[in-house]
Amino acid sequence: EQAESMQEVTQEVANLSASVEEVAASAEQVATASEQAESLAEDGQAAAGEVENAMDGIYEAAGNVAESVETIQSRVDEISEIVTVIDNIADQTNLLALNANIEAARSAEGDGFAVVADEVKSLAEESQDRAAEIEETIAAIQSDTAAAVDTIEESNQQVERGADAVQNAIDILDEIGTAVSEVDDGITEVANATDSQASSTEEVATMVEETADTAREVSQKADQIADETNAQSARIDEIGTHIDEML
Repeated sequence: EQAESMQEVTQEVANLSASVEEVAASAEQVATASEQAESLAEDGQAAAGEVENAMDGIYEAAGNVAESVETIQSRVDEISEIVTVIDNIADQTNLLALNANIEAARSAEGDGFAVVADEVKSLAEESQDRAAEIEETIAAIQSDTAAAVDTIEESNQQVERGADAVQNAIDILDEIGTAVSEVDDGITEVANATDSQASSTEEVATMVEETADTAREVSQKADQIADETNAQSARIDEIGTHIDEML
């Protein structure tokens, strides 16, 4: 019975050793997968970093465009002021031409002067018309530049939101990378521990087998001793019988 028990223990230890080896193999596979996940997280971080750099470039370019638009707006304002001055000069010229016509009408020899005054008035009126057209063009440019500024500001806001989203993604990837690295370290420790445990269980299995062999030898010797004891007991019984007969 003892030998059978030792055999069962040996089998159980062998099964345990096989199970530990399977766990070690699984841990190594998980460790490999964890390393791949960590590598993918690092690739994701690099890609997100490139996107962030690109968005920074877009934001900077949009800022430069906004500055250019503001400069154009400033120049348009200056032109508008000049047109206003031209319009005022045309008004004054028109008034002077009107006064010249009045004076020419009073003078007997003012026909030539009246013709010149009419031409000056005509030029003044044409200047006013052109000034009005320029003002309309300036107003359209101002409207377009204002719309462009609004669009650029909206684009900047979208870029900022995108940059924030990318930064959040980078932070999350950092956390994932850290977590995966910690898991990988833990799995490596488990794999090392299971390898050590597998070695230990193999040693235990060997020791159990040796113990089982020793137990079998002891059992055989015990059987021999029992046989010899039975033989000696039989001899003693014979001697006892002879003694009884002699008495």
